[in-house]
Amino acid sequence: MTSHTFVEAEDYRGYRIEVHYDFDAEKPNDFCDMLSTFVHWHRRYHWDVDGRDKYETLFNFFEDVAGVSIDDLQQFERINEHGWTVCEDRWKYRGRWYDLEAIQEKIVELAYKNTILIPVGLYDQGGYTFYEGTGPHAIDPAGWDSGHVGFLYVTKDRLRSETGYNEQELFSTDRNRKPRKGDHVKAAKRGPKDRSGKHDWGKVIRVKRNGSLVVDFNNGYIRAVRKPAHALELHPDDITEVMADRGREMLRAELKMWDEWATGQIYGYKIFEVDENGEEGREIDSCWSFYGDYNDYMLPECRSIIDSYIKADLKAHLQTLKNWIRNRVPLYKRPPLIWL
Repeated sequence: MTSHTFVEAEDYRGYRIEVHYDFDAEKPNDFCDMLSTFVHWHRRYHWDVDGRDKYETLFNFFEDVAGVSIDDLQQFERINEHGWTVCEDRWKYRGRWYDLEAIQEKIVELAYKNTILIPVGLYDQGGYTFYEGTGPHAIDPAGWDSGHVGFLYVTKDRLRSETGYNEQELFSTDRNRKPRKGDHVKAAKRGPKDRSGKHDWGKVIRVKRNGSLVVDFNNGYIRAVRKPAHALELHPDDITEVMADRGREMLRAELKMWDEWATGQIYGYKIFEVDENGEEGREIDSCWSFYGDYNDYMLPECRSIIDSYIKADLKAHLQTLKNWIRNRVPLYKRPPLIWL
């Protein structure tokens, strides 16, 4: 294999999976409908919203996010000894007067109250990478090639309306709070494993009078495939974690996608038939734009596709034999069937 995109290959059940870099992958905000907006101040790159074009200052960004502008607030006025109207550096907001520094702090406070913001740093040296924070990157402590470049942010109203998580799950930071109906929880006593053999969050579907919790560990599936065995009655002491700060975690996941795009961690696969000499034959499938470690989910998906192909071939093989037997086709007239 001489392709400049080739990463590695794996042979599986008579097929070959080739992993390739996807150098033509779209930016994350073009690839999918992201919850967050990436506003940045960089003179050379354009990723999402260019803060230099939209805002005169960084503080104007906070005014926009907070929905409050100093220019729209009532400024304190008085008549001086000469009878002239003089404006002082005090602004009225919700019945209180603030000086310049205090009203700016109030607006920044409102911005963080209405939204979730994550500061984004950039390390730019022969390629670039994103990270969370306003300081220099860990490998550039002097800050020569790294520093704060922008923010990822999303309004709390959007998180409430589009994610399906409750208020506590989105914004609380208390992972040890008392679970309530509708909360997602993890438990020391695990329920039955799901179809993938893994176990993650369960949803509290009932709180009994004695305080015990009925947790459905299969709640994410459609109702038709849920099983009663996946709903367990657990004591509150069995709960090890209640979902919290989910909104910020979702933004961090989107920042990770931006970093994977920036650092080229996007892949695709090709699946080929392989003959008895190990030579590649017909390409049977391919797909691109897989973000992150391809060992986590892309290769397992490829193996699943091959399994389904083999299952379909076996089914067709057996159906052909049945038809020959049913129609009493003599053995010498039956062409050889090749099946792996």
